[in-house]
Amino acid sequence: MSARTATLVHLTPSLPFPLRITHLLLPAHAHISRGTNILYYEYASHGVELDGAGPAGGARKGRGETRTGAWECPVEGEIVCWRVGKGDLVKDASKPIIEILEPCRHEEQVNGLCLLCLKDVSGVDYSGFSDASRATVAMVHDASSITVSPEVAARLESENATRLLGSRKLSLVVDLDQTIIQATVDPTVGEWIDQGLAYEEGREGARRNVNWDALRDVGRFRLQEERRVLDTTYYIKPRPGLHAFLTRLSALYEMHVYTMGTRSYASQVVRLIDPTGAFFGSRVLSRDESGSLQFKNLTRLFPCNTRSAVIIDDRADVWELSRANLVKVVPYDFFSVGDINGTFLPAVQPSSLLPSSSSSSSPSPPASASATSASASPSSGPGTPDAPAATDLIPTVALALEEAESSEAEAQGAANGHAVAVAVAGEDSPATTITAVAELEEEPVGERALLTNDDHELERVLRILEEIHRRYFEQYDLYARDKAHHREPSVMEIIPEMKAAVLAGVHLVFSSLIPIDMPPQNTDLWRQALQFGAACYTRVTREVTHVVAAKRGTEKVRQALAKAHCAIVNPYWFLDSVAAWERKREEDYPL
Repeated sequence: MSARTATLVHLTPSLPFPLRITHLLLPAHAHISRGTNILYYEYASHGVELDGAGPAGGARKGRGETRTGAWECPVEGEIVCWRVGKGDLVKDASKPIIEILEPCRHEEQVNGLCLLCLKDVSGVDYSGFSDASRATVAMVHDASSITVSPEVAARLESENATRLLGSRKLSLVVDLDQTIIQATVDPTVGEWIDQGLAYEEGREGARRNVNWDALRDVGRFRLQEERRVLDTTYYIKPRPGLHAFLTRLSALYEMHVYTMGTRSYASQVVRLIDPTGAFFGSRVLSRDESGSLQFKNLTRLFPCNTRSAVIIDDRADVWELSRANLVKVVPYDFFSVGDINGTFLPAVQPSSLLPSSSSSSSPSPPASASATSASASPSSGPGTPDAPAATDLIPTVALALEEAESSEAEAQGAANGHAVAVAVAGEDSPATTITAVAELEEEPVGERALLTNDDHELERVLRILEEIHRRYFEQYDLYARDKAHHREPSVMEIIPEMKAAVLAGVHLVFSSLIPIDMPPQNTDLWRQALQFGAACYTRVTREVTHVVAAKRGTEKVRQALAKAHCAIVNPYWFLDSVAAWERKREEDYPL
C-alpha cells in the first residue's frame, strides 16, 4: 500500500479577507479533530484596511475597528506543518495554510458513504464544507453513485492508459443508435420477420416476404419496465458488417458504448450485438449515468486525459467539447425512422446532409440524380453554430439543387411516379434526405423489397480508425525512444491532420450554394472546406482549381470554363469527399 499523502487545507472562502494570522493554536505533529479551533485571525471592519507590512503588523489605515475571529479545521488528523506564520497577511483562500495527515481522505465514495473507512460523508458543516465534495469524479460506467477524488481518478486513468499502451490499443467510444444499429418499434417489422421465419420453417400456406433477406439478423426484445404500460417490442438492425467491424477493432481499441438510450435499453442492445461480452464487456454508459440528456462528455469516461480516446457517432452536435476526438459516421436509417432515442437531444434542423449514397463504396450519382425537392424526413442530428456543415450547409445545397433542376425533369419525374431517396451529407451534418427522381424497374409494389442491406459505411469508418491507430503508435514509438525530441501523440491532433489532408491543394469557389446576403466565411460550407484542407475564394482567380456549383450558366462557371485547368463539379463531389475523408474523382461528379 502506498504511503499516505498529506492534505493541503485552505481557509474557508467565505472568511472576511484580507485577514491577518494572530495566533497558531497547535504545533506540528499535534492531533486534531474535525471542528477544532486551530488559529485566530483579525480583520478590518468596514472602512479599515490592514497594513501588510511584515509580520509585526499593527499599522492600520482609515477609520473603524479591527475584529477577531477563530477558524475551525474542517478535517481531522495529524498536523504535518503550517504553511503560514503569526502575523502573516492572507488575501484570499487560494493558497493552503496547513498540511494535515488524515486517517482517511474519503477519496472513494458511494451514495454518501466512504468505501475506505465506511464513514457517512454526506453531512455538511456550518461553513458549507462536506466530505462528499472530495470525491466528485464518476469512474464506473453503470453506477454514477460511485465517485472518486480527482487524484484517484488520475491514478486509475494512468494505470489504464499504461495497460492499453502495453497492448497497443487505444480507446474507442461507440454510439449505438444510427451509428452501429438502428431501432424501431414498428410492429410491421415483427410481422415481416414472423412471415420470413414461417416460410423458412416450411409452414403450410406461408409465403416468403420480400424483405426477409434484409431482416434475418434483426433482433428483438421488450423492456421489463415498459411491459405493464406499453408492452413495446424493439427491433434492432445491426449495421451491415458490424460483427466483422467490431472483431477487427477489438484488436486495436478497447471499446465503450456511450448512448442516449436508457440503461435497460442499452443493456439489451449490447446483449444482441455482443452476446459474449467480447467487444464491450461491462463498458456501457447510458443516459441514466451520463449526467446530461442532451450532450455527451468524453471526460465522463476519461476525466483526466482524452489524448488516446476516439469517438464514432452519427451526431457531432452532442460532442461540443470533444470534436477533435470525433469520427463522424453517416447516420444509418435502415427503417427510415430516425433515432428513437433522440427525444431529449437538441432539435433537429429541418435540412441536413448525408453523403450522396454510400460514399465509401461508390461515387455519387451524377447530374441525373440531382435533387428536385427536399423532404422533411425525421432525422437524428441538429446543427450547432460551431459544427461545420450542420445548419447552413443543407438549406443552401438543397435549395440550390432544387432551383437548378429543370422543369422538364420535374415533369418527367411526376409522369413516372417514382422517386428514390438519395442521402447526401456533410461531415458534421445530421440526417435528412433529398428526394431524387430516378426511374425504377416496373414491378408490383408488393413484390419490391423496401428494406435492403446496401450500407457500406462501416468499411469506410474501419479504414479511418485503422489509420488513426497506425499513426498514433507510429508517433508513440518515436516518443518512447526519444522523449526529448518527440511529443506524446494525441488523437486530437491526428484526426484534424487527417481531415486537413483530404482537400489539401484544392483552391475552390462555391457557386449558387451560398446565399448572397450571407458572408461566405460565416457559412458551414466554407468552414468545413477549410477544416478539410481546402482554400476558399469568393471569386474565380488564377489560383482557383475547383468550382463547386449547383447549376450551369453562372458567371463563376463561365469563368471557370475559360480556365485551362479548373475542375467544375457538382456539390456531391465536395460532400462525398468530406464524408469519406477521401478526395473523390472529379470526373465522376460532372455538373
